[in-house]
Amino acid sequence: MIYIRLFFQYFQLNIKGLKSYGTDFYIGIFAMMLKNISSLIGLFFVYTVIPKIDGWNFYELLYLYSLSTMSFALWRCLFMNTLNISYYIRNGIFDRFLVKPLHPLFQIFMEGFDDDAWGDLIVGIFLNVFTTIQLKLPLWLIPYTIVLSFFGSLVFAGFSILGSIFSLRTVGVNDFSDIPYLIFEFMKYPLTLYGTLFSILFTYVIPVAWISFIPSKIFLSGNILVSSYTLIGSCIITLIFFLVTCLVFNFYLKEYTSTGT
Repeated sequence: MIYIRLFFQYFQLNIKGLKSYGTDFYIGIFAMMLKNISSLIGLFFVYTVIPKIDGWNFYELLYLYSLSTMSFALWRCLFMNTLNISYYIRNGIFDRFLVKPLHPLFQIFMEGFDDDAWGDLIVGIFLNVFTTIQLKLPLWLIPYTIVLSFFGSLVFAGFSILGSIFSLRTVGVNDFSDIPYLIFEFMKYPLTLYGTLFSILFTYVIPVAWISFIPSKIFLSGNILVSSYTLIGSCIITLIFFLVTCLVFNFYLKEYTSTGT
């Protein structure tokens, strides 16, 4: 419970910190919204040429895209600071996280939020509401998808943590914490497009499919009971994956050697 309470306290402080930049903060949000809109225009032309992709029509694909975007945006908003772990290690900053009575990963998460990603989140939520209406889905699915997106962001955080483990072993020399960007590219389209092997990999080995593909497929089916179970199942699976990555991080943290700077 103490971490939940601290999370909201840090959240308020970080939001105040972002707002202290004044108009730059809002310009950054607007710029990211424009960037997302330009990406959507590109997707629109693709969907216009190919009316259906693997059985998914235009609005269904946009619905899938909205879930992926919200999860990815929430990771960037709240947990993106894991990308700086290698920098912290190289410059001796990581050591100060180890002497405080809080888990170092939590401190790194709360060290700062990404200012531009809030524009991504706004576009993702707008797309989700828009496609929900266009597909005539029940409106109560909207808060479902927001909750689901938060847990989906933990999967991106988990990948970033796993990529940062190399920094612990090499004292910040090697870093693969930007893996979430590669995963996000896969999630823009139905995973069945990538073949049976990738579908199995992203469903049963690493829970990428549980972020957007499986929930979208179930929500679009219109089955209320199954949709509720899917939400609960997706949240549990993504949370387990995140906790496992934290345990792996803890294991390699024991072998961490400071740079001495």
